[in-house]
Amino acid sequence: MQMTRPGALRLKKSSIKIVKRLFSLWGAVLLFSLLFSCKSSPSGYKVNPLDLLAPDNSFYMTVPKTVDPSLLEKVMKDNIPDISDKDIETALNRIDKAYIGLTNNKKTSTYQCAVSCNIPKSFVPNIFSKKKGFSKTVYTSEKSPLRKFDIYSNEEITVSVPDSSLLLLGRGIPAMLDTYVELSETGAGSSAEESLFVSNEDKYEYLSSASDEIRFFANNPQTFLTMFTGVNLDLKLKCVSGAMKPDPESEDQYIMDLVFDFKNTKFIKAGRALLSLAFGLTDSTNEMNSPTELSVSGVKLSKKQVYKLITF
Repeated sequence: MQMTRPGALRLKKSSIKIVKRLFSLWGAVLLFSLLFSCKSSPSGYKVNPLDLLAPDNSFYMTVPKTVDPSLLEKVMKDNIPDISDKDIETALNRIDKAYIGLTNNKKTSTYQCAVSCNIPKSFVPNIFSKKKGFSKTVYTSEKSPLRKFDIYSNEEITVSVPDSSLLLLGRGIPAMLDTYVELSETGAGSSAEESLFVSNEDKYEYLSSASDEIRFFANNPQTFLTMFTGVNLDLKLKCVSGAMKPDPESEDQYIMDLVFDFKNTKFIKAGRALLSLAFGLTDSTNEMNSPTELSVSGVKLSKKQVYKLITF
């Protein structure tokens, strides 16, 4: 097993590509938001964007805009040519949170993204026009034949804007739209909420309520550990959750906290030792919250490392 520098997390190359894709998504969302200047409210029941993500993702993340404005400013400056400081300020004022679902395997990785924002639908056709490389299809919801949605796509992304407060990107958009229709008309729980979070109810609220930190939840811990350590660790985990935010004592790094939920107490001792080695926890603390739950805090991740991930 390759050890990381004490107190810091080294990302695997494949996970770097995934994080690049996430920040590229943020750049696209922020660019779109610059062009919208009014707000309308969706009809029917309010939909939590998290409910629109499929239950088969292996990794879920909530990214509030307020976590680190300097990071988002870096995203825009690196990915949007000739953007002005005024435009950056406007964009940041139009984004609330991004809810992201990821799948990852040896061959490929896919994503879903549901963003709570402020986008008048009347502007959408001009932004995703054929001239700009997008093709449009009209999707009739399987939940209601009266509900039709425009879906825009090019070689890189697929996008839909079901209402002025919601932007969808990535895979499985027709299914996301069907869920949106069901929730907006009935207010019933989504398939993700009912199947994915039924045994992790606290994680649903944990992701939904993120406001001052990036929060994540891995219902496929094996994939999560491989992504972030580069090592195939089978620690018999139920799930992994955690959060990342800027270090208040250092302008140059983030601090990440993690919670590992083991299936059985007999794996705790070995798992604790392997995780300490894999995550380089010399400067971190770890403690048992319960006989099967291990908390690790203080994992350091430099901002330079994150900024490198978003330089294309």
